[in-house]
Amino acid sequence: MNNPDRRTYIGSTEVAGILGLDQYNSPYDIWERKTQDVPEKEQNDIMLFGKLLEPVIIGVIEQRENIKVVNNNKYYWDPEYPFMGTHPDGEHEYQQEIRNNEVKTVASWAYRNWESDIPLEYYCQIQYTLDITKRKSCLFTVFEMDARKIHNRIVTYDPEFAAKQKGFIIHFWNENIIKNIPPDYTVEDYKKMLDIYDNYREVEIDVIHKIKTIRELEDKAEEMNEQVEKMKDEIKMLIGQNEGIRFGIDILATWKAQSKTTIDSKKLLDIAPSIYDQCKKASEFRVLRIKNKK
Repeated sequence: MNNPDRRTYIGSTEVAGILGLDQYNSPYDIWERKTQDVPEKEQNDIMLFGKLLEPVIIGVIEQRENIKVVNNNKYYWDPEYPFMGTHPDGEHEYQQEIRNNEVKTVASWAYRNWESDIPLEYYCQIQYTLDITKRKSCLFTVFEMDARKIHNRIVTYDPEFAAKQKGFIIHFWNENIIKNIPPDYTVEDYKKMLDIYDNYREVEIDVIHKIKTIRELEDKAEEMNEQVEKMKDEIKMLIGQNEGIRFGIDILATWKAQSKTTIDSKKLLDIAPSIYDQCKKASEFRVLRIKNKK
């Protein structure tokens, strides 16, 4: 299964949040994303570059450790509890066994704060993945982004720890997700909810019908656009190297080469930053987004 719906299972990065050990996600945050119509958290620059650098870091690990890392982002599922899933960053053969790979990118100051210990939120994630994949160990790689240093640690499977946290996850899924009962709020949860509701206007029931109609029309429009694009591609194939197609003396369609001149803003910023600053123009606008509710 590729890229399954995250609302249908507990992933390894959510384990620490369920246990109340994640500074960025509380149990309520996890419950809300699984049961309510809320968007996934936006990816910040740290998360973005961490994902982009992952294959580069794995490539360096392969060279230094003389291993071949395969099956990036392959999903594994607990055979007894199908709502428990994970995908290690990779896996490789070590002493006739398969060892997991996990890669993290951090700032140097954050890495120094770890001292000799792995942060508990990462340890929970690694043990969760080891338990589901039935592996004995994981090569945990940390990349200090600003210092450009790579550190490797071996984390071994702790069956007692894994079993204990698994019990909490099963309870959370059965009691909070299945029954749709929110876990206890934290102070930060209350703050976030108050901030949201203070900035949103309450409306009458008729607006719900309008929103529903918009969703239905947008779905139809998307389907029609796909059909239109498919037929346009067929017309382009018919035109081929010609300029267009006709029926008798009627020109039905043209597909001619065109050109336009644009400004390479990145290059301009590099070679003439003062001119770029004089020419750049900022604008503010609002975007209406109808939230999808499946």
